[in-house]
Amino acid sequence: EAAQLAAGEDGKSPCGYMTLRHVAHSMAKVGAYEAAMHLSKLQMGCGRTKFVTAGSRAMESILEVCSLYLQSTTENMPRLLAAHGAQVSLDLEKVLEQYRDEVLAITPHRRYRMLTGPFNQLLRWYGRARLIPQALRACEIMNELGIPRDDMTVHFLSRGAAPQYARLKRATRFTKVPQDWPGRRPEIVFVGRVNSGKSAIINALLSADVRVAQVSKKRALTKWLDFFEINPQRAGLPHFMMVDTPGLGHAEVRAQLVKDFPDLIYSYFRKRQALKHVFHLVDARNKKLLPADKQIIHLLASAQRPRVRYTIVITKIDVVSRKLANETAERIREEMAQYVDVDIMFASARSLRGIDQL
Repeated sequence: EAAQLAAGEDGKSPCGYMTLRHVAHSMAKVGAYEAAMHLSKLQMGCGRTKFVTAGSRAMESILEVCSLYLQSTTENMPRLLAAHGAQVSLDLEKVLEQYRDEVLAITPHRRYRMLTGPFNQLLRWYGRARLIPQALRACEIMNELGIPRDDMTVHFLSRGAAPQYARLKRATRFTKVPQDWPGRRPEIVFVGRVNSGKSAIINALLSADVRVAQVSKKRALTKWLDFFEINPQRAGLPHFMMVDTPGLGHAEVRAQLVKDFPDLIYSYFRKRQALKHVFHLVDARNKKLLPADKQIIHLLASAQRPRVRYTIVITKIDVVSRKLANETAERIREEMAQYVDVDIMFASARSLRGIDQL
């Protein structure tokens, strides 16, 4: 009855948008999803204000309704959470095209105030439902609509994709590494020069309350292969391994300390059959590939693993200008153009920029 009153006698002459929004929330909390979505869409008939378009208000209400509906499902029918989450994702794709221009018409700050929080809550419930592709798609929608992200965006995405993780083993020699399980437990590895931010990126990806990988301002803190197992006992979530490696190069580090690192990394590249992806971290402040970075590329090329993907990640972009980061990427791409069309990403463990894409 409340929904009928809010929608008007003919169902198309609604009352004020705030009333519609509150009634839609109440409908979603009791599982009346279709009625709640209908009331949210009726906000298009309420017109725009000086700073907010009607479509952006409708989009905000739809996102809130989706989150509240999934929350209600979790409390009352938890076994249906995955199915309802998938349906919500399909419905969101349908309304995206309808309201895209309306959302883009408001300022980025207004988008942040109106839509970042609702998207974060949607990511939270996608994670609870173990719908990782849908959560990643929600992040893509945020990019398409120019909606700024915050720390909670990365946190909910990380908690959904990797709720379980632990250090499995540290290996100072390749003969001490954990069992190789190709096809069952794929591995990704982070390599780079000394102090390029490998351990910090792993901590940022896991959004850990306690640092999982050791980090320090002291150079060459990591002196071993550090294996982190992700989701070993979480059905429906990807089970894989992230590997931290010692940094190459010995600026301000004793050469004796790092002399065995290249052989250790080469052995891993060459013999580890579960290896699927190499992320090569390059400090944006260096502005180019240094000799240690070229040594890593040479080690991977010598290992002859053509099926292993290779991506360069420009790190520490929070301490340089965007122009300098882009120039660094362009310089690297030009230098490697004669050998390979390299994929390049940007990320900062401190500001969390780019962590969701990574």
